[in-house]
Amino acid sequence: MNKEIEVLETYMRQQNNRIADLNQEILVLQTKIDILERGLDEQNKLPVPPNARQAIIDKDAKIRKLEDDLHFYKKHLDLEIIINRENSKKPVRNGGQLR
Repeated sequence: MNKEIEVLETYMRQQNNRIADLNQEILVLQTKIDILERGLDEQNKLPVPPNARQAIIDKDAKIRKLEDDLHFYKKHLDLEIIINRENSKKPVRNGGQLR
């Protein structure tokens, strides 16, 4: 009989721990929801047309995809090619700036 009580108590402790973990997770998720709702409210306050907002989201997604592709392909190139390509973006002259 004592063995059954010990097993039952162990099970109840585990269930209480699980409930506490789930309550903590609920609190974290509610906080995230509040933060996201505030962000949506701020976005809705901006005087930006919905189609322009969608275009921005689409362009941002495209940029992220291209950056991911670039990161992937950089692994397969020689370091010299990457260095030369990145240095070619720098201006050759400073345009006569005084020091």
